[in-house]
Amino acid sequence: MQSTDIPEPGTTQFDEDAGIGDVLRWLVAETEAESAAYILLTPSGNERLLIEPHGLSSVDVAELVEQARHAMIEGRVEAEVNVPMAHARWLGKNGSKIVILRGVTATQAAEALRFARFVIEWLAARGEDLPPSLERRVREIPGVSWAELSPGDPPSLRILLDPNADPELARHELLRVVGSGSVRLEEIDGRADGEEPRVRLIDLTVGIDDETSVDVVLDWRGQMLKGRGRGQPTEAGRSYASAQAVADAMKPLLDSDLSVEGVYRSEGSDDLDVLVVTVRVGSQRYVGAVTSPKGQESASGARAVLDALNRRLPQIAGKAGRI
Repeated sequence: MQSTDIPEPGTTQFDEDAGIGDVLRWLVAETEAESAAYILLTPSGNERLLIEPHGLSSVDVAELVEQARHAMIEGRVEAEVNVPMAHARWLGKNGSKIVILRGVTATQAAEALRFARFVIEWLAARGEDLPPSLERRVREIPGVSWAELSPGDPPSLRILLDPNADPELARHELLRVVGSGSVRLEEIDGRADGEEPRVRLIDLTVGIDDETSVDVVLDWRGQMLKGRGRGQPTEAGRSYASAQAVADAMKPLLDSDLSVEGVYRSEGSDDLDVLVVTVRVGSQRYVGAVTSPKGQESASGARAVLDALNRRLPQIAGKAGRI
């Protein structure tokens, strides 16, 4: 290891996000990693995301975020990832935290990650009750996956939208927070705003009788896809039924058989759980995970299946998908 000297953030106006960004940049330089991500998941279900360096492609951002979320739940990155990744996760001030490094092994990064964890906790204590930066306020808007200021005169705000969210609601809130400033919108899969969309959940209906039935309507490039799933009249049953409904609706897009293998709930503090689904498409198994607040079990099951499959559609869709 070369050193453990991380420059202290400026004393005139402390910015916790900028400080953690300094830590991530130091980690990348110290370990010679390709990139780094930090995620804080609060007990209320809010997620704070930081990525370094800025300017990564949307595809790289998506991979970092996906593997960080997977490691947050499973304790490791997905088995099929062929690029070395190292991570540290812990329960710290304000919630569960993870730092993940792409392009470096766990052995190479172990010492640097331990020190970075200490500094991040120190920054969290120092940054308590300070007003958030513009980037953080934008990242907290529902439907925004990532936001970063791009250099220029004047600088512009690059925003990556979650393809599973409602883009109109996100745009409305962005207008309120950012105003008429220069904004560049992209989808998280790397497509520019207005280009080919992902599958989106646009309607979900739960019927409860002797068993739970869930009907969903998905949007795929303007085509409505409908599906139905059934489960027991319990919270777990509603999650399973909604996962089955989305899988049923997506079958026309795939040449291979599609089935939901399992739905698992990891209980967290307060009203925040994490819902994990495993989905098999042909011989391949995929994992999706989403936060699942109490009372949103049905929607969480549907969103978890979309999380598992949406970014992989270019690889697994059949001729019907016309990707």
